Amino acid sequence: MKRILSVLLGLCPLLLYADTMWLVTPDFSHSRRMLTQHCGDAEAAVEYRRSGGGGFGVIRIGDRAFMNTRGVCIVAQEMVPHLDRENPGASSTGAELAASIVLKAPDAPAAVRALRRAVRGRELKGGWIFTVSDPRCAFAVECSPNRFDAEEIDAGYCVYSHTWRLPALFSVLHLDFERLWSNKARETVLARKLAECAESQGVSIIESAALARHDEVFGVHSIHLGPYGNASKCSVIFESDDEFPEVMSAIYVAAGSPRHTPHLPVALGVASQAEFPDATWRERAETLRRTAGNDPEFAEALRGLEQKLFEEFRQTRMTARHKLRRSGRREALRMLTELQKRQAAEIRRFMDEQIRKYSSRKGVTK
Repeated sequence: MKRILSVLLGLCPLLLYADTMWLVTPDFSHSRRMLTQHCGDAEAAVEYRRSGGGGFGVIRIGDRAFMNTRGVCIVAQEMVPHLDRENPGASSTGAELAASIVLKAPDAPAAVRALRRAVRGRELKGGWIFTVSDPRCAFAVECSPNRFDAEEIDAGYCVYSHTWRLPALFSVLHLDFERLWSNKARETVLARKLAECAESQGVSIIESAALARHDEVFGVHSIHLGPYGNASKCSVIFESDDEFPEVMSAIYVAAGSPRHTPHLPVALGVASQAEFPDATWRERAETLRRTAGNDPEFAEALRGLEQKLFEEFRQTRMTARHKLRRSGRREALRMLTELQKRQAAEIRRFMDEQIRKYSSRKGVTK
C-alpha cells in the first residue's frame, strides 16, 4: 500500500495545488463566532465597496471571497472539469453571482435562495461550490447549469477542495481519479487538523491562520497540501459578529504567500478607510519567499508578530464593543481605525526588515 501511495504522489504533485475553503461554526470556534476561510493559488486584490439602492458594504478578496456589512460571507470555488457544462443562455459565472448576491443578501438563507433562483433561471456558467454563512447559520451549496443542492451546516466544520459531495451533484459530476484523490487528501488532512483544534478550546484565529501554511507528510514524501507553501497567493479569514456585524465583523487577510506575510486584521466598521494589502505587499512576500524560504527562524518571527497583532486586535475590539453598547460608536471607530493603521505599518516594517536581513545573507537585492 505504501508503494502504491508513493507512486501516486510521484505522479501528481502538480495537481495538489488548488483553492481550498473551510468553515467553522460558532460552537467549534474559540471566539464562538462563525469563521470562514479561503486560501487561493491566484493573486487577489482586497477592496471595500458600498452599493447604492439599499445594498450593503462588501469586502471583496479577488473574485472568490466576499463578506457584507450584515456579516454574510460567500466563498466560491469553481469545479472543472465537469460533465454538465452546456448552458448556451448562461450569463454569469459563480464568482459573478456571488459578488452580486452578497451586495443585497441580508442573511445566509436569502443568499442561498438567490443562488437557487439563478440556477433555475439558467443564469449559471459551469459548476460551482459555495460556502454561505452569516453570524448564526451556514450552508454548503453545490450547483451546475442544471442542478442545485444545498445543505445546512448545523454544527462543526466543513472543508472543500474541489470535490462534490451532495447527492444532486455527486452522482453525475466527477473529477479524474488523481485529482479526486489529491483533493480528498487535502480535505481529510484539514478536517483532522480542525478537529484537533476544536478538541481543545475551539478553533482560534491564530490556529486557522496557521493552517494556511500547513504541510503534510505521507511516508517519505513531504508535499504541500495545496494551496499551501509556495503555491498559495492569498489567505483570508472572515469572522462574523452577531451583535454589531457592520462594525465588529472582521477579516484577517494575507496577500501573497501566507508563509511569508502575516494576516492583517481589519474590522468591518473601518474597512472603507483601511489600508489593505496591495501589490507592493505581494512583492514583499514574493521577495521573502525567494530569500527567507522555509527558514524556521523566519517562520517563528512571523508567527510571533501575528500572535501579537491578533491579541492587540482582540483587546481593542473588546474595548470598542463596550463603547458601542454605550452609544460610543464614534470613539469605537476611532480606536479601530488607529489600530488598523498602526498594525499595517508594523507589518510593512517587519517585512522590510526581514527582506534586508535575508537579502544581505544571500546577496540578493530587492
